[in-house]
Amino acid sequence: MALVQRMQFSVMKVLYITCFEGDISGGIYKSQVIDLLVEIRKQFSSDVGVTLLAILPCAYISRRRPSLFSLGRRREIADARKMLESYGVSLDIMYVPFIGWSSWSFYLPIPFLITAMAYIVPALICKLARTKYDVIHCRSYLAGLAGLLARRFISHPRVIFDVRGFYPEEAVVQGCWKLGSLSYRMWKLIERSLFAKADIIVCLSDRFQEHVTSISATAHCRVVFASVRSEDFCLSSVDKLKIIKGAGLGCKLLFVYSGSLGAWHTVSAIGSLFHDIKSSIPDAGLLVLSNENSDFVRSELAHCGLNRSDYSVLSVRHEDVPHYLAAADWGIIPLRHGIGSNYAMHVIADTMIGLKVAEYLSAGLPLIVNVNVGGLRSLLKSYAIGITFDLDHCGDVGVKIKQADSATMGATCRKIARELFDVRSAAAAYCSIYADLVGARISFRESRSFLAGGGFNPAG
Repeated sequence: MALVQRMQFSVMKVLYITCFEGDISGGIYKSQVIDLLVEIRKQFSSDVGVTLLAILPCAYISRRRPSLFSLGRRREIADARKMLESYGVSLDIMYVPFIGWSSWSFYLPIPFLITAMAYIVPALICKLARTKYDVIHCRSYLAGLAGLLARRFISHPRVIFDVRGFYPEEAVVQGCWKLGSLSYRMWKLIERSLFAKADIIVCLSDRFQEHVTSISATAHCRVVFASVRSEDFCLSSVDKLKIIKGAGLGCKLLFVYSGSLGAWHTVSAIGSLFHDIKSSIPDAGLLVLSNENSDFVRSELAHCGLNRSDYSVLSVRHEDVPHYLAAADWGIIPLRHGIGSNYAMHVIADTMIGLKVAEYLSAGLPLIVNVNVGGLRSLLKSYAIGITFDLDHCGDVGVKIKQADSATMGATCRKIARELFDVRSAAAAYCSIYADLVGARISFRESRSFLAGGGFNPAG
């Protein structure tokens, strides 16, 4: 796929850091971290050496009981290490004397942050002193802060801050602290410093990049979309009918929502939207794939005026999600009511292109997108991959769906997924960034505008 010519380095050494991101055997961690690193090694095994450093609390408190991470996740960690090592990726675990809650703690108020960093940073300095890494790739804010603090004492590594989402505002939406609180204000100061001092800031959309540069004008940004293995999202017509029937639906047109519910997206938003769709398209069905309490979801959908036969609510394994999505016809990105009056939610909605977009597109699903999702605005304008709706006035969404050429849209969605949202494209993009940082020259046999230009080009 690519021919890499090293100028100074026989093998680039990359330390990829995650911090307090929970179960490393979980579906999101596997698709967004492990699959990416494996793909990097597949494409660039002779050029890039990768070590994954997963920083975890030594113990966590779940809803049932406290547990030691090293014991409770021992088998999963061993399996992950064995699989990664088969592709040449080393896995190191750093246990921090810190107690997480609700299985993991990601949004840390300032007192907890100081306690955690007091252990993490010296341990990371020792690791960097033992092994000379060329690049430290820090996923999200906690890893970014630890990496940049350690780099103050070990000058040689270049640092990539892979933002993933705006942490101070996300924590407000999650209810971890309030807008304007001490933790929020301190994290905004930390954020500005991270953007200014990292060598490269990886953003998830062009609007995401604009928000970063509005905070730090000197930030050096690249856009790399969230990625999946697009070939996993394929299904025969026979299997599609089996899944629809197995879900208890007899519809001709299936609309799907996949993901968590409560913080970014709400059941009431899905129900309100689908109620208006159903009024225009009587043979439509709704499939909700979520780990949220199914009784609560059904109650909320019934409150929106939907009949029990109109929808199905399922909790499925992460590895089975692609098949269910491939059985659908449209993918829903609903968000929630009242975004305009919620600054933190507005920042997130206006900048993000999340994992579900990559999944929907890979499954060939045209998108039904809340108009407040600013991160998708460039793609929707440049490519025919979906329609938008206003949650407060979505009476015309059914008409838009009937007027759309969904077959052509679906084909375009799959094409865009392969070019921009596939893990192979993401791996090539990251390796291009690594090469730029360490002074190497990289040339691709297959030219892609978003790689050649160092990021996403809305003009296509």
